[in-house]
Amino acid sequence: MRVHFIVDVGSNHNQNFNRAKKIIEQAAKIGAWGVKFQLYDKLFSSKKKNTDLEETKLPIEWIPGLKKICHENGVKFGCTPFDVNSLQILKPHVDFLKISSSDVLRKDLIEEIVEFCQKNKMLLFASLGLFDKKASKIWSKPKFAWVNFMNCSANYPANASQCNFSDSCFLDGWSDHTVSIPVMFAAMKRGAKWIELHIDLNDKKGNEFKHGHCWTMEQFEELMMMYLEYKIALQSEYKPDKKQLLQRADPSDGLRPMKEAR
Repeated sequence: MRVHFIVDVGSNHNQNFNRAKKIIEQAAKIGAWGVKFQLYDKLFSSKKKNTDLEETKLPIEWIPGLKKICHENGVKFGCTPFDVNSLQILKPHVDFLKISSSDVLRKDLIEEIVEFCQKNKMLLFASLGLFDKKASKIWSKPKFAWVNFMNCSANYPANASQCNFSDSCFLDGWSDHTVSIPVMFAAMKRGAKWIELHIDLNDKKGNEFKHGHCWTMEQFEELMMMYLEYKIALQSEYKPDKKQLLQRADPSDGLRPMKEAR
């Protein structure tokens, strides 16, 4: 089973276009399937919190350029829109979209995103980090059955005990906040076909890195190397050759090698 890795830049671009470009280029080189950003106007009821966000927002004028860089590097360009206006801005540019776990109760936004993705046969992901019975009533409808649901923890950062990988858990994908390689392979074991990682450059100077849920490019590369070896092992069909078979103990005297090789 192939696993596709999505790099979530979040606000680690620091409103520096060259930094965003480097993240895309390095992620693509390591083996990412797609690179995702976030677009929003306001997120909080608090005026102060929204004012603070001004320094982390993705500049709208970057969007065509980010898409171009993604495609030049062979990766998909995606985004999480946090409001309907952001969705309208993104529509001409994105290859995939994601609905944040904080927005799983927002029927207006969900309907708009789902309708657009269905009409354009576009991949859509939705995070389950803040799912409960109330959210399930919305998302259990048949019209959402095609959506790729990403299990995740609502904690930033999270630990292995907060992953909800119980036997009853099903996964289309895993949105990670643990920065743990063992957790990645646990997600794959549970059937995750998509893994999303919050990632920063190796300088660790991105706006989100201090919160503890972001991988560095170096860590991402280590994970990818392990995943490729894991995939090779799963697909291997090795059998001993004739020379090796002759090293068995001969049944006539119990000694090695076989008599015909002595």
